[in-house]
Amino acid sequence: MESFFSSVKSYGKWDKTSTEVLTAEDKRSIDHIEVTEGQYGPTACFFLKGTNRVKMVQMDKDCDVAIGAKLDPDSVVFQHYTDGKEVATRCIANML
Repeated sequence: MESFFSSVKSYGKWDKTSTEVLTAEDKRSIDHIEVTEGQYGPTACFFLKGTNRVKMVQMDKDCDVAIGAKLDPDSVVFQHYTDGKEVATRCIANML
């Protein structure tokens, strides 16, 4: 009998590789940032000026902000992680 886990994707340890902040140009393109409930938990939703588009980045587990909170663009830090194969980006920010 085959194990249930043989068909489930494995995940390894994710190590932080770098951090990044928003540029002045990036900040000018943002109307506002709001925390929403994403597929994998709280997510920063970046509403862009002059478009009907948003960009979504999952909040880092070390950032404790409530759903519905507005975030300060000047405080946004993106944390980049890798498991050796893939890269994931998470967001840390302060509320307005």
